[in-house]
Amino acid sequence: MIAADTRSHALRRFAGAGRFVTALVALAAAGGCSRASRTCGPRPDHSVVACYNGEPVTADEVAAFVRAPRRVPGRAAPSDPRADALDEALRVRLLADEARRRGLEATAGSPAFVRASLYQALRRDLAARHRATARDVSDDEARAYYERHPGLFNKITATYCLALYESDPARAEQLVERLRGAGEQAFREAGGVAIGETHAEGIDPAIRRLSNDLRHVGDVDGPVRLASGTYAILYATRLDMNVKPFEQVAAQVKNHIAHEREQNLIAEQAAALRAKASIEVFADELRAAPIPAAPEP
Repeated sequence: MIAADTRSHALRRFAGAGRFVTALVALAAAGGCSRASRTCGPRPDHSVVACYNGEPVTADEVAAFVRAPRRVPGRAAPSDPRADALDEALRVRLLADEARRRGLEATAGSPAFVRASLYQALRRDLAARHRATARDVSDDEARAYYERHPGLFNKITATYCLALYESDPARAEQLVERLRGAGEQAFREAGGVAIGETHAEGIDPAIRRLSNDLRHVGDVDGPVRLASGTYAILYATRLDMNVKPFEQVAAQVKNHIAHEREQNLIAEQAAALRAKASIEVFADELRAAPIPAAPEP
């Protein structure tokens, strides 16, 4: 059984949900893909952006998954919406094919609708097989989880932080990686200074938004670009919140744990399937494809 105490594990695994595609794009741009299909390839109208096991992945298919750029924890730049969308389209294909292999039933409809229904069927199958449903979470397990992570389930009324500032984005990313889990003293020694409550007057809006993602004392997050052009990294030193009795949030906690488990199962399944699949991304086609721009966040 997958341990429940894996906050953000699945999010981290897919927090860079475009990294897989980004790596393939880099290989394609360098001529590094060696498994190109003879029956699938670029077209003059840029309508094919990738090949998946010899089948074309079209711009229209990818467009359905386009979302606003995401802030990626530990990264100075937001995600690439097109790479994210292609990554999700490929993930759905991988998991839908696995659902077919397992003999799971699909809902009739368009190819995209069928794939989506198979994807959902596999999610349910994985959750049932691996006891990753809310009813599989005991009261004791949920209570212990809640005591470790109260900030996930209660309204945080004030967030106090240290901030570390860095002008170079690459250096800022390295600092985040080094300081996560290192403790307050290490953060101060790296140059962190107290900035008080992050929603006070005069605080950069980017810091306010970033601090909203801090849910535990000791959390490190960033970097985020400020209005001045400098990058900030935050360390949570104090979180004020109205803590509810466990009984009021028990169902919410169990659902959260079950969702974490399910997401981890899906991530592991997708990674295993990707390792066996033949996938080629056409970098130029992805950039030139008639895919609508992502909405503003």
